Amino acid sequence: MNKPMDLTILIPTMNRHEFLARALEYYKSVDFKGYIIIGDSSEGEQLQKNEDSIASPEQLNIIHRLYSNPPYLYPGTCIQEMNKEISTNYAVYQGDDDLFIPSALQQCIDFLEQSPDEFVAAGGKRCCVGIVDDKPYGKISFLATQKYKQDHVHDDFSYRWQSYLGLSWSSQYCVHRTDIWKKMYEKVHLVPSRYWGSEFLPCSLSAILGKIKQLDCASLVYQYYTAFREKTLYDDMYVDGWASSMRAVKQILIDNGIDPDMVYSHLWFHIGASQLAQYSRRYGNEEKSFTFSTNEALNGAEREPDGFNSWSFYKNFLSIFEFLRRE
Repeated sequence: MNKPMDLTILIPTMNRHEFLARALEYYKSVDFKGYIIIGDSSEGEQLQKNEDSIASPEQLNIIHRLYSNPPYLYPGTCIQEMNKEISTNYAVYQGDDDLFIPSALQQCIDFLEQSPDEFVAAGGKRCCVGIVDDKPYGKISFLATQKYKQDHVHDDFSYRWQSYLGLSWSSQYCVHRTDIWKKMYEKVHLVPSRYWGSEFLPCSLSAILGKIKQLDCASLVYQYYTAFREKTLYDDMYVDGWASSMRAVKQILIDNGIDPDMVYSHLWFHIGASQLAQYSRRYGNEEKSFTFSTNEALNGAEREPDGFNSWSFYKNFLSIFEFLRRE
């Protein structure tokens, strides 16, 4: 028997059985040897379907835990509890609609094993995919990726934090050393806002606590939904907990060494820039610049051994594309 991968994938989910089942089927098909912790806030029939799917792929190492909503209002609060179950030296977050390439996860582990402790995380390149009607399987409607390098390796932790704000790169999708991973989430219960608690605070602390390296490997496919256009920070401002979340995030950042004036100015900039981008996405024409020629990318990747720049990038994800395109 192959040695288990020293990694835990944490998957929070809520009433999305088709996507969770897809993820488990995928990891079964690629013979994933790491560990999976599922934090499940589903109810009724959806929960029963999840339990049936989890019981099916016996060769996967799965821990299934239930977290009712409320009190577990968003993935970050679930992960805080899920972290208590981690027994491996490395951990990474996955949405229930995301799929990792296991060899890339192992490359990240190998990098961290061979690197000094100042490197707290490593990740690979990511590809965004759209599927017609936002289904778990079907025709791929578009592909997209970010062309700039996404890592935070500066010696100055405050500079790394500023770099995170500039790139808005979600580092939860990077493989982390487990001790750092747990620190990223240990105070999310103080932050009732979903965005600030699930993403912003953990990613900020990741950048502050150490260096993050992007490796030259295809790592993750994540699915884009039409509904994403409807989620904005502006809407979050009207939800209970916004003000207390902001106060908590500011104080945690200051407690971790970020200058108070920098916290004030950079949070203000981050909120403004994010709202402007989200406004453009909803009311503007941003999608034209976001999407790529899907047929050209897929056909080029399949036809050319090396391909052109964009084609060769997508070629790395072809096995997942084939998995997703099943009707």
